[in-house]
Amino acid sequence: GLVILLLSLSLTINGIGVAMSYIGRDFMTALQTKNQTEFNWKLAEYLLAFLIATPIVVSYSYTEQRLGLLWRRWLSHHILARYFLDRSYYRLNLRGDVDNPDQRIEEDVRSFCAQSLTFCLILFNSTVQLFLYVYVLWSISVTLLFAAVAYSIIGSLVTYYLGRPLIGLNFAQLKKEADYRYKLINVRDSAESIAFYGREAREFLRTRQRLKAALNNLLQVVNWNRNLQFFTTGYNYLLTILPTVLVAPLFFNGQIEFGAVIQAGAAFGFVINALSIVVNHFGNLSVFAAVINRLGTFWEALENAGEPFTGGEHIKITTG
Repeated sequence: GLVILLLSLSLTINGIGVAMSYIGRDFMTALQTKNQTEFNWKLAEYLLAFLIATPIVVSYSYTEQRLGLLWRRWLSHHILARYFLDRSYYRLNLRGDVDNPDQRIEEDVRSFCAQSLTFCLILFNSTVQLFLYVYVLWSISVTLLFAAVAYSIIGSLVTYYLGRPLIGLNFAQLKKEADYRYKLINVRDSAESIAFYGREAREFLRTRQRLKAALNNLLQVVNWNRNLQFFTTGYNYLLTILPTVLVAPLFFNGQIEFGAVIQAGAAFGFVINALSIVVNHFGNLSVFAAVINRLGTFWEALENAGEPFTGGEHIKITTG
């Protein structure tokens, strides 16, 4: 029910957005032609659209968060049940198949539920916006539509090429951060033993090594993000003037009104955003891919936990 409600709200918001683009076109045209009566009417329509859109947008945000919470609860229960089934938690510890199962159950599940829902909605909204605003662009200039498609395809390919190493680096970062946190927890749990035997120097060295590994990997992530942002920042800057430059000849020749120029810029931006998911969200997508990988390997390890242990010793486990 929440999924249907969320999609319905999304369609409504996008529909209101298209309607507001036409209101804005006439609003700006009335301003240019100094038609105060038309200007006042369009201003009233604008305010009415804002009044209608506000509760819908708030409801959309609340429904998304509520659905994410319910999804996380279900998935956490599902994984926890499998984790405790047939003493899988014990078998995983003996095998050493996966690192930091606690972090995967808490942080990775939370991140997966939030990000997967977000990206699904981004994909859905982008598809809806693409169909709605393609018509708007087509009605103004076919050249503008083809330029938007070509611009987004080139941007996506270059972004993927520049940002591809981030996928592996983000996967490694999650592991190294979890190892560092696990070591700190281990120090806390073993505080009495460390103090009794005077092992502070050794534990300090081991903890610092975990931190160093996490920071070194993070430095690589930062460097690659810098390289990627050189392109994406220029890509977005050019986007602000490109549609105006392309439709300016039509305006100078009297083929379109000033309001249509404003509408073309907005529609161009929506189409580009719909087709540039990779460009706009590659950093988050690379983290999401790492989270999926970690949860996937964890679930596979749980599925295989019932198989006989093949380590250095033969350990008999009574499941009861």
